[in-house]
Amino acid sequence: MSLWGGRVASSVLDVDFSLLNRSIEVDRHLFEQDVECSVAWSRAIQRSNIITVEEQFTMEKALLEIKREWTE
Repeated sequence: MSLWGGRVASSVLDVDFSLLNRSIEVDRHLFEQDVECSVAWSRAIQRSNIITVEEQFTMEKALLEIKREWTE
């Protein structure tokens, strides 16, 4: 499976992207932990005043929606 599907017209793909794509099956097993870490990080950067409360809420809501969709 390719991350970019039919969006790339060229048959010559960058080696780095090809290597990144090889981990997609492992990534699928780790996505829940990845989402939880991203939520925690969004909270930390909000507390550091890098993003607003509203921005953090929007990020967390979107991340949890992704988690919900992938676990159904």
